Amino acid sequence: MLKLKIKVIKDILYYKLPLYSRIPYLIIFVILLWGVFTHIATVNLIIILFVVISYIGLAYVEKWTFDNTTNTITEAGGVFPFVKIHTYNYEDISRVDIEHFFRGETGEAETQNKKGKRRQRRAMLTLSLIEKVSGNQIKIEIIDEKSSAGRSESAAISIAQHTGLPLKQDREASKGPKMHMSDLQKNMFDPH
Repeated sequence: MLKLKIKVIKDILYYKLPLYSRIPYLIIFVILLWGVFTHIATVNLIIILFVVISYIGLAYVEKWTFDNTTNTITEAGGVFPFVKIHTYNYEDISRVDIEHFFRGETGEAETQNKKGKRRQRRAMLTLSLIEKVSGNQIKIEIIDEKSSAGRSESAAISIAQHTGLPLKQDREASKGPKMHMSDLQKNMFDPH
């Protein structure tokens, strides 16, 4: 799961993939590319496929820019060089929105898959912007609530504070009890 991070530089707030998320793809891409060029006679389709997949991971862009100097929100997403860019003005956005839901929920009491087993409903959340005129939802992030661990909610708060847009949350973030190693008993792991 790719997790976006907040970064603020002067009057610009970035919500984007961190640079360190590309390092594994860079290492794999360089090693495979080096192997392709040093052993050009033994290159097969599988190796080329792995090179392409590692390039996609390396060149994938997902970035939201909230610029207070121009009062614009810029969304950039895709694989370089095929990155789509959309720009929205602050005055066209009515609010920042956090909505919690269960994936697979259709309103029916019980849902079952083809084998007759109950589907496991997973708690998810959507961080989005709501347009003023049309009321359309511009989705910034859809993420499993457990893997978000409150980061998406805090990002929504940061975005709302930075842009001055109102924030609407359907409920507060679900956070489990905080536990530290010092809370565990010292002899808990001792088998005797």
